[in-house]
Amino acid sequence: MMRVGMRPYEYQSDFARGYFADGERAGIRQGKRDAIRDSVFVVLNMRAIPVPHDVRDRISACAETEQLSAWLRRAAVVEDADDLFRD
Repeated sequence: MMRVGMRPYEYQSDFARGYFADGERAGIRQGKRDAIRDSVFVVLNMRAIPVPHDVRDRISACAETEQLSAWLRRAAVVEDADDLFRD
C-alpha cells in the first residue's frame, strides 16, 4: 500500500502489488545490510581500532548480509581492523 496525500492507495493489479512488495522487501534487506555495516564501524570505533581506507572500502562494498554479520562478530574481538578478514 502506498500513501498518496492522506489517503492510502491500494494497487489494483496483482502485478503492481507484487512489484511494490518486491521493492519493499528489497528495501528492508538493504536497510538490514546498512545497519550491520554501520555496526561494524561503530564497534571498531568504540574499541578505538583504526580503520584504514582499504578496510573501510572493503566493508562498504560488501553486499552480503552473512559476511557483514561475520565481520561484526569479529569486530568485537579483533585487535586490528585487518584481522576482520582472517579466518
